[in-house]
Amino acid sequence: MARYGMLIDTTRCVSCFACRLACQMKNELEQDEAFIHFVEKEEGIYPKVKVHILPIQCQHCENAPCMKVCPTGATYKTADGIVLVDENKCIGCKYCVSVCPYNARIEVKQSKTIQKCNFCSSELEKGGEPACVKTCIPEARIFGDLDDPNSKISQEIKKRHAKPILANQGTKPKIYYVSEMSIKSGVNDQVTGLTDMRSEYIKPAGGVLLGATALGLAGNFVVASLSKSKQKHENHNEGEEDHE
Repeated sequence: MARYGMLIDTTRCVSCFACRLACQMKNELEQDEAFIHFVEKEEGIYPKVKVHILPIQCQHCENAPCMKVCPTGATYKTADGIVLVDENKCIGCKYCVSVCPYNARIEVKQSKTIQKCNFCSSELEKGGEPACVKTCIPEARIFGDLDDPNSKISQEIKKRHAKPILANQGTKPKIYYVSEMSIKSGVNDQVTGLTDMRSEYIKPAGGVLLGATALGLAGNFVVASLSKSKQKHENHNEGEEDHE
């Protein structure tokens, strides 16, 4: 079984943002919704100024914190290592949003659920590649099997000395980066300023949050049951009146 991952070489990226547009079209997202966002860092003094751009999306972590806090099991991992979200189970609690070190999750208006990059899993089933990879003109993105030492992605990770970001969080991400920004600017600090706070927040609060969710679900069930019972009673009374 393959273990899918991605290599993003930002030194080849031309900042056309076609990857984000292709992702939006593939996932039928609104204009202000995106599974790919960009971290920018400006360096130098005019006229010698350079802007480093780092595309960030779900890293499909081996040790995904979003899975641990999901109270309904909506977030799960497939046999090939892809982290997915079951829309039918998602209740929109946003606990996964709070603990993701990469700010990779958003609320999708159409489904009213929390979603993210899914590596275009429907395309993979047909032997294809993620939309962002197919649309990248300078081939800054490479997708493939991380467990196959002969795969292109494994060879290029080794050749280009690519590394994951925020590896110190223990998430074991499956997206590797080649970036001048990660060397010169400390990309780990640029991705999010809330990472450490989130890590500390979820440890003591995790049990409380899950308990609150359970109570909320139970409350919703009771309210729904009472409403159905009331409606059934009213329908019964109306039936008796019609009979009279």
